[in-house]
Amino acid sequence: MLSQRLASLVGLLVVSAGSCLAVGMALAGAWDEPVEVRVLDGGAVQGSADRLAGLEITLAPGWKTYWRQPGESGIPPRFDFSGSQNVAGVAVEWPAPELFNDGYGWIVGYADTVVLPLRVTPVDPGKPVGLRLAMHFGVCKDICVPADADLSARLGEGTPQASAIELFRRRVPVPVSGDDPRGGVVSVARIGEGEDARLEIELRFPPQTDDPFLLVEGPAGWPTPVAERLGGDGNGRYRFALPLPAGSGVDLRLTGVSDGFSFERTLRID
Repeated sequence: MLSQRLASLVGLLVVSAGSCLAVGMALAGAWDEPVEVRVLDGGAVQGSADRLAGLEITLAPGWKTYWRQPGESGIPPRFDFSGSQNVAGVAVEWPAPELFNDGYGWIVGYADTVVLPLRVTPVDPGKPVGLRLAMHFGVCKDICVPADADLSARLGEGTPQASAIELFRRRVPVPVSGDDPRGGVVSVARIGEGEDARLEIELRFPPQTDDPFLLVEGPAGWPTPVAERLGGDGNGRYRFALPLPAGSGVDLRLTGVSDGFSFERTLRID
């Protein structure tokens, strides 16, 4: 493992490693690094030529990192796999995030440890896969700072760590249709006009669901993804609202998150 301390929290760190590195930011206390990242090899995907990998992010106590849509003031994570060998494509899967309130607004992301599953499609399934990832992301505690990491790993040459990856794959929100019995979008209504326009969205979760939330992703410039929760019926149905920016139709990706079941659905709002 490679590690390096920085003289200041303001700045970027780029460190090459075999499969693991620590991003150091001159912290006081038991942890010298607020975040450690490494690539896990999950082995072959059953019934497919694809391979499963995972990006494990471990954060020091009190630190957090962002989901794919961090909100208005966050640092969106960016991944570049172009330096990989024998890789036709990589699909990043996002486990359902948590909500954290820092006193100024919502942080949508992860604390402690998260594994982002990676489904890797090789160009030639009969040849070794060399995964190379240049990663730009943000971490937060009292302040939020950017960081860069450069990771590489040879898939298929070590002991598979599929169980750690599958644990977080089970937390990835499930795409649902309108009649999915597990949960989904019940209704979407546009209320008001002009600056007062808003969307009211009703979602269905499993009965006895407690404290769910709704994330809404739209085009560039879309406001914070956290919708306001208006209330629930005590049996898994909850209503949410969010401002609707002016303009023509827009495609929105809705992600409903709860402890029991998380799902997503993309809808066209005219």
